[in-house]
Amino acid sequence: MAAVACPSGTESDFNGDGIRDTAIADPEATVGGVKEAGAVHVVYGGGKGTLELTQNTAGVPGGPEAGDQYGYSLAVYDANLDGCSDLVVGAPYEAIGTAAEAGAVHVVYGASANLKSQVKGLVWPILRALMLVVGGSPRRRSSVSGCVFEVRQNKQGSQELGGAGGVGAELGEDPPVLEVGDAGTLLPALPLSDRPDSVTAMSDGIAWIGAQQTTPIPPGTRGMYAGISLTLARGVDQDEFLINLGADLDELSERVPLSELRTRPLPDAPPTAQFSYAMYGTCGDWTYVLENDHMATWAGGYQGKVKSMTPCPDEEILCLTVNRYSPPAALIHAPGDGRAYRAEFGTATGRGGFLDLALTAEGAVFPSIPDASEAEVVAYHEEHGPRLPELVFTAVGKYTDVVIDQAAVMAGDLPAVHLLMP
Repeated sequence: MAAVACPSGTESDFNGDGIRDTAIADPEATVGGVKEAGAVHVVYGGGKGTLELTQNTAGVPGGPEAGDQYGYSLAVYDANLDGCSDLVVGAPYEAIGTAAEAGAVHVVYGASANLKSQVKGLVWPILRALMLVVGGSPRRRSSVSGCVFEVRQNKQGSQELGGAGGVGAELGEDPPVLEVGDAGTLLPALPLSDRPDSVTAMSDGIAWIGAQQTTPIPPGTRGMYAGISLTLARGVDQDEFLINLGADLDELSERVPLSELRTRPLPDAPPTAQFSYAMYGTCGDWTYVLENDHMATWAGGYQGKVKSMTPCPDEEILCLTVNRYSPPAALIHAPGDGRAYRAEFGTATGRGGFLDLALTAEGAVFPSIPDASEAEVVAYHEEHGPRLPELVFTAVGKYTDVVIDQAAVMAGDLPAVHLLMP
């Protein structure tokens, strides 16, 4: 159901009646016998009643757990620019999956009093909630209803927030910004793009790789430009990972840039062997490997049960294999639990972790049957399909916080090796 506009513009007006409302945090409240689960009490102005928000409230994600302290921090701002104030609730000690005290933030949208919004199949009057997970990656961004906001963990700046579910909001002429930080962190103001509805405007760390998947390659490009597959690995040494992919140790030790490697003869190999070029580098904890056009070497080797490409415990591998000449493009995630989760672009892995949350938040999980009709699915793919690679790469960029220099990749300035094509 489309949102009903709230024309009042009154500050802290959650129900759009033009009267200021009040939200009272009670993070140490006992809920359903669970101590310090936490609650938030909303008092509507004009004597129009109250609303208690807890993780027992229909439509609020999760459930009350001891020590979650739901409501430890609050912020009020108009996240979706409909005129109604929206309430942001921090739960700093919320467990996410197996991650204890990971922290979570709920954005609870205000709406006109007669609005009923559907959330995960539940009809919940007046308010609806979206959960943002703060954990794993030190910086995350997302967009809701065309409005850009930021979710960050940072230790510099001027605004003090409380809790891993600590929240604050900035208002101004630009679309509003939501900042989320660790306990006691200080967050600076964030510059916003002039194009807040653009994925690449929000994050160009690796989003540009997806955005250029089918773009014609400019003449004179000496590096890589379009049709790039990306493999990311952490918990394993860079050179060890590349050797596992088949890189020659001597060639690897030279650190030859791709632009130069292209001028050299191919390695000695049987006549039927075909080689690809792979550029590589590191960003934070991650090693990244870039390959052109074909199936990513790790994807082919892992699925072919090549022993050297089987992740060891505590190694995480995330592969975006474009499969340009043998579609569909796919994402394969080996999170270090001895399994690999494969998803075609447009779907989630089904594991239900931070990666799936990032894919969903970016709109990279398309509707499918039976949740939508065949006609709806086809129409959606026709309209949004061209942007799908960009959405997937953006989500993965937010999950990993990997940034890869676009100019260096295009110029072929990064070190490169030959790999046997799968």
